[in-house]
Amino acid sequence: MSVPQEFENLLFEKTWEGEGSRFRMSIDVNHYAVVRFHGKGSMAGTKAFVATLDEGHARLGDPNDVRAMLDLSCLHGVPLRAQLLLGKWLLANKEHFHCIAVFGGKTWEMNFARAVAKIARFKNIGFYDDEAPSLTYLNS
Repeated sequence: MSVPQEFENLLFEKTWEGEGSRFRMSIDVNHYAVVRFHGKGSMAGTKAFVATLDEGHARLGDPNDVRAMLDLSCLHGVPLRAQLLLGKWLLANKEHFHCIAVFGGKTWEMNFARAVAKIARFKNIGFYDDEAPSLTYLNS
């Protein structure tokens, strides 16, 4: 399965840059989403990510079948207080996701993602070392 950046039919795409970090979110017509993070995590980046999640959600309408893949391989650190903000958002919006795959992060970043899922009580999430098993999980 290709990832959304490889499709021509994107419903939503946005890139944010600031404070030495950036992310790119793409969502295709089949509701596959990919977010790739780069640089040092920050609260400004976390707030921008939450705003972008809301923007993407508004563009999709009210789906309950989004399959999201988060690439943490180029992310370096995340503020601890960002966990609560992301966990709160996911808790309020988890019904929109069929599943989420997180991959590539170092120990801190992956533990951070696990904590966010736990705060949100989100069960349909997989954690992987690289992209290939993440795609397999999303397509299962």
